Amino acid sequence: MWVNLEQVLSDPDLTQEKLFSIYEAALRETFPTAEIEAHSPNNFQVKVPGQQTFIVHLNNLWITLKRQPKEDRVKVFEKHLRAVRTSFVGETELERRRENIVPMIKDVEYLKTSGEKPQLVSEHLAGDIWIIYGVDLPDAIKTLKPDTLRALGLTSAELRTVACDNLRRILPEIERHGSGPWYFLKAGGDYVASILLLDEVWSQLEEIAEGDVVAAVPARDVLLFTGSQSREGIEAIKQRAREVEQHGDHVISQTLLRRVSGSWKVFE
Repeated sequence: MWVNLEQVLSDPDLTQEKLFSIYEAALRETFPTAEIEAHSPNNFQVKVPGQQTFIVHLNNLWITLKRQPKEDRVKVFEKHLRAVRTSFVGETELERRRENIVPMIKDVEYLKTSGEKPQLVSEHLAGDIWIIYGVDLPDAIKTLKPDTLRALGLTSAELRTVACDNLRRILPEIERHGSGPWYFLKAGGDYVASILLLDEVWSQLEEIAEGDVVAAVPARDVLLFTGSQSREGIEAIKQRAREVEQHGDHVISQTLLRRVSGSWKVFE
């Protein structure tokens, strides 16, 4: 690149506008034939000839960089750029393997940012929370396209089962933390919220909850839960979810979900 990334990103006075500027330069170098429309300081619209137009959002990258040690910022920046390149250009053989399909938890705003006719496969979970099906790749998580789903011969009824089986295989060991009446789960970073979909996990955890399990997924790497009869627990996960929304990246939703007869409903 024409700019010294390490020097720029390690600057204690790095601003969101400066990040936007150097990312724009990186995008133009990565996609030299693309039409790039910049919307400072948050996103770019990129039109690559022969490819679908896509949007690159920088909010999560900016939040992540602010929390990173200066010596790690270049790696984070370059990882983000690689993910963009992998996510939006072409289709590889890896994307056409059913063993790479995974479920991601997103909110309705994510669907809105995908355009009027989003090229993704989704399933409503509860309230403003949706399952978006993706493809887990070495450098990125791409959204699963309807055409790819059809080519794989998977029905809608089969999709969640396949995706959850893959999730079980790739997840690190799920850890429960907290001494009650509220808790949080850890299992790596990308798919913690997706643990909502693993029935066997909640069959075990409902034994320690006071009443029905109530859970929140304020970000993709945060899953909080308590019991419906614990006022202290409910207030605690609400407060923690608000803190995550204010300071976290890849945020999802403040909605509390209640597990009833094996399904998630909005907690009221």
